[in-house]
Amino acid sequence: MIKQIFLIKRKQGMSPDAFKAYYLGHHVPLVKAAFPELVKYVINFVQQGKRAAAYDAMTELYWPDFETLKGLKESDAYRTKIAPDELNFMSSEGTLIFLAEEVVAKEVKA
Repeated sequence: MIKQIFLIKRKQGMSPDAFKAYYLGHHVPLVKAAFPELVKYVINFVQQGKRAAAYDAMTELYWPDFETLKGLKESDAYRTKIAPDELNFMSSEGTLIFLAEEVVAKEVKA
């Protein structure tokens, strides 16, 4: 399995609450519908304190393998639905993307 990690800044002028509502209510359903091969989708929203955070969310997308991931950015679904929608809530500058291998050092099973 391959994991993408996105460090995301919200669009300038958008409140943290509006960012979260748009992301969960509009963007997540688009991604899930566009990419049925997606294994797991986790969004970690930064808890804004008195200090401004460098990023507003850290998102993790899990794919079955690198080959699956490779073609997605060039897909019609990404170009026509996902990429244009990202402009509605994400800053066009400052988002970072990493590919990662997850190693779980500790996990508590219920």
